[in-house]
Amino acid sequence: MVALVPGAMLLVIALLVRRFPPLRPDHWYGYRSARSMRSTEAWQEANTFSGKLLLWGSLLVLNTGVTCALLVSEGENGLLIVSIVAALVLVAIPIATELRLNDLFGDDSGG
Repeated sequence: MVALVPGAMLLVIALLVRRFPPLRPDHWYGYRSARSMRSTEAWQEANTFSGKLLLWGSLLVLNTGVTCALLVSEGENGLLIVSIVAALVLVAIPIATELRLNDLFGDDSGG
């Protein structure tokens, strides 16, 4: 059952972000990068897009946890598999969000 914890935690965070989205660019809450903080439109798009990715990613991690709980012996192996999937999801979200912002709002290099 411990393999369900990472997915459940990510799901709670994703639901909180969707229920209480950040309203304006700030340095405390929401998706923050140089590109996302360039404008209110970029900020809103980044937070909406990354929030959706976090929701889908949390469901993937939760599903992986359920699968590991059912098929893999309870212990380190199941938690290791879930942790790897969670890490991949958490690395993929900012990459995908930055690519989306680049497509919609242009390059941030200033050149």
